[in-house]
Amino acid sequence: QATTITDNIPSVQGCDSLTIIQEIVFINPTIRDTLPVIEICEGEESEPIFGNIENTSGFYTQQLSSVGGCDSITRVQELVVNPLPTINAGNDTTINLGENATLNATGGNTYTWSNGETGSIITVLPENTTGYQVTALDTNNCSGSDSVTVFVLFEEVEWHTAQSISFSWNFS
Repeated sequence: QATTITDNIPSVQGCDSLTIIQEIVFINPTIRDTLPVIEICEGEESEPIFGNIENTSGFYTQQLSSVGGCDSITRVQELVVNPLPTINAGNDTTINLGENATLNATGGNTYTWSNGETGSIITVLPENTTGYQVTALDTNNCSGSDSVTVFVLFEEVEWHTAQSISFSWNFS
């Protein structure tokens, strides 16, 4: 907003005059500085936002003013806290020794299993009862995990023993 002041000043004899035009500009802008969005996963803490560590989604503001208090800048920082994915490694399963088990995880985008395999579906051939943990990342790069146990049944072994044993010793 500007104001113009015009003043005519005549000379002492009243002949010539001097015109002074003065424009006064009142500066009191509020500038809004929106910073890039910060995204974190649930349970994490943000990098400092205006000197504070935050862990709740929302808009955080900082008001900066000039020395005279006329000009100001409002800085706005948005924090998004993404929920952790719910990972499901499937139900525990029972197989016979020598059989495969197929494990199928859901709820994530990329999967890493405790045996080093990757992918949502893996096939395992355990020799004894084994637990498998899967850790998955979602599209926000947040992680979750779950586990599943594969129980292995062994074949029964029959032991045959003689019904009766008789010994006879002859010491002559």
